[in-house]
Amino acid sequence: EAINRRSRYLRDFAASLSHEFKTPLAGIRGGIELLQDHGEGMSAEDRARFLTNMEGDARRLSKLVSRLMELAQADMARPSAGGGEVPRSNVSAVIARLIDAHAAPGFALTATVEDGFPALAIEEEALETVLATLIENARQAGASALAITSGHRGRMASLALTDNGPGVPEGDKARVFDPFFTSKRENGGTGLGLPIARALAESRGGSLELGETAGGACFVLTLPVAG
Repeated sequence: EAINRRSRYLRDFAASLSHEFKTPLAGIRGGIELLQDHGEGMSAEDRARFLTNMEGDARRLSKLVSRLMELAQADMARPSAGGGEVPRSNVSAVIARLIDAHAAPGFALTATVEDGFPALAIEEEALETVLATLIENARQAGASALAITSGHRGRMASLALTDNGPGVPEGDKARVFDPFFTSKRENGGTGLGLPIARALAESRGGSLELGETAGGACFVLTLPVAG
């Protein structure tokens, strides 16, 4: 059953990947053919327009490749085993950096981290990547405020990120973590941010889930405690 499930995932992933690459490749190929066949008679404005469109398609392909590499690296990572050193993240320090980087007029970013909240078993760079992805998703969805709250039980600890945006439509909740699923494709979205964030969490023995909230969206990151 596990093998069949993985096979279905790989088949669906390959189909989605093919679809994502076909559109920009078709745009580049079409532009090249137009320039080859009619380039000499084109006005400078038309030629510049086609070249600009081709450059945009090439940038999208480059971004897709980079994000796919990030997804592969996150998916292949494994928690430290045996005598390896367990990574430690100072959560308050990471959140302070994120507030400095992402808070802006029209987007309030606040955090309430309980006293004695433990270090988490994840590299600070990876934790910052996950949280920054969730923060940017909220901002791009139209939220004007996002609050980070903490929770701690036993060997696991969590961070909940709750915003006041429009929330995730009911029909999208089941596939919000699917690779290439995005409602922001026209703005350059690749649909790989959340899959990368979830893979980073799972590779460290944690999870990233869509939480329940009365309004807006809520994502809950759960990770093992370090030490």
